[in-house]
Amino acid sequence: MHLFVDGRMADTPHLHGIARYLYTIIEWGTRHRPQHKISVAARNPERWKSLPVNVVKVRSKPFSLYEHLEFYRLLRKSEYDHVHFPSLAVPIWCPKRYSMTVHDLIPWHYPSSPLVRVYLTTVARWTVRQAHTVLSASRHTAKEMQKYLGFPADRVLVIYHGGLEGEPLAPEPAGKPYLLCVTNPKPHKNLHTLLEAFQGLEDRCRLVVVCADCPQLNPAPAGVERRSGLTDEEIRRLYANASVAVVPSFHEGFGLPALEAMLLGAPLISSQATSLPEVTGDAALLFDPHSADELRQKLIQVLDNPSLASDLRQRGLERARTFSWEKSARAHWDYFERVAAQPD
Repeated sequence: MHLFVDGRMADTPHLHGIARYLYTIIEWGTRHRPQHKISVAARNPERWKSLPVNVVKVRSKPFSLYEHLEFYRLLRKSEYDHVHFPSLAVPIWCPKRYSMTVHDLIPWHYPSSPLVRVYLTTVARWTVRQAHTVLSASRHTAKEMQKYLGFPADRVLVIYHGGLEGEPLAPEPAGKPYLLCVTNPKPHKNLHTLLEAFQGLEDRCRLVVVCADCPQLNPAPAGVERRSGLTDEEIRRLYANASVAVVPSFHEGFGLPALEAMLLGAPLISSQATSLPEVTGDAALLFDPHSADELRQKLIQVLDNPSLASDLRQRGLERARTFSWEKSARAHWDYFERVAAQPD
């Protein structure tokens, strides 16, 4: 099989989000399915130089007008057995059978501009419907695709993501107890509800927010500490020593911060919205993300009850073991092999 993958979403300084997903899937394939040839379209070939893949240099950015023409020309006379796009950035003219991954429909609910909604209702709706299969990271996102994009549920393949690999670190004395939230400043992350819930708890604990650029924390309220630019090891250490990890989101396509909190041994309090209950199962205390009072009550409940915190930590570790990048990558490659073997 000769697989072509759009690798432009990994043209980033750090492997987070879609970039981590994409690189992990390709890297796993080079190690475990070496009989296949992989071509990766990239604007930054340096990202892929450590892997035995064929890099196809492209100029267009994801979601640009030029990508539609460039990828049509690139794929029109190619002999790839299958083409995969890891996001909604798919050219409207794709002359090859392709699959795509839809991680979430957050831009549908929280568009950054009117043009985003136009793109989703025109280009994305068209490219999703033309796909052979759409891969999704949760059943919730699969249902949203059916509802908003009109994609039939029987052509959605749900493959869960993984998180940071390795065993959780042993807790160490960390001074004053702290709550932990790994987030970004986008509206759907709902940081303001957590900040409101934290009011009145400053004497009992700190709130550590890992966020690259959070206007809500300029200046940071009393008791709140912002961290950014952390390594994976530093993130592990923060989770290992946290009294509680909080995921207050209004909307998630999967819920990687929730999974990583469980994987890394932190008691978890999570929003009950969208895909988060699907990921957390019975391993977290859930709350209404619109209610700061309910979140504050849950925080106090865990802070006041060490046995509950210990139980949540253990249930989280057990739940997290059902997810891994190994399982995710294997399922992706099993699909690629099946579809490549089918006649056009």
